[in-house]
Amino acid sequence: MSGAYIRGMTNNLSVVINADAPQVWTMLREPSKVAQWHGWQAEDLESEIKEIYFSDVQEAPDHTSLTVHGGDTFELHPVADGTRVSVTRGAVDHDSEWAAWDEDITQGWLTFLQQAPLRP
Repeated sequence: MSGAYIRGMTNNLSVVINADAPQVWTMLREPSKVAQWHGWQAEDLESEIKEIYFSDVQEAPDHTSLTVHGGDTFELHPVADGTRVSVTRGAVDHDSEWAAWDEDITQGWLTFLQQAPLRP
């Protein structure tokens, strides 16, 4: 993963992408671009992308943050060599059926960020 700046913590993950914020926003808001970013094919990938990135989401009017289904938030911050994309995990509901998958989801976001196209 040379060229990517990855910082993984329990609740905060980030990478710098060699693209301006509007380009990165497009990569998060066009289903085909999200699929390319995921970097793998699966029979249910299209429906998974639709559920995670396009159902029950909140977009900032200035296109600097996106809270996806499940409460995790992408934030875009311009930096000297591109755009820092940070994912902050939403609070864990320990009574939820998803609580047991929390660490796997965090690792999934880390993998997703590491596969970011256009890294410096």
